[in-house]
Amino acid sequence: QSLKKGGMLFVGATESIYNYKEFGLEKVSTFIYKKI
Repeated sequence: QSLKKGGMLFVGATESIYNYKEFGLEKVSTFIYKKI
C-alpha cells in the first residue's frame, strides 16, 4: 500500500512475485515490477 501508482519495485535475484497482478503490479523486467 505504501508504493504509489507508477512506483517501481525491485526484488532480489532469488525472489519472485508469482501473483503480482493481485497486488496491482505489472512486470517490467525479470526482477522489476511497476504499481498500476
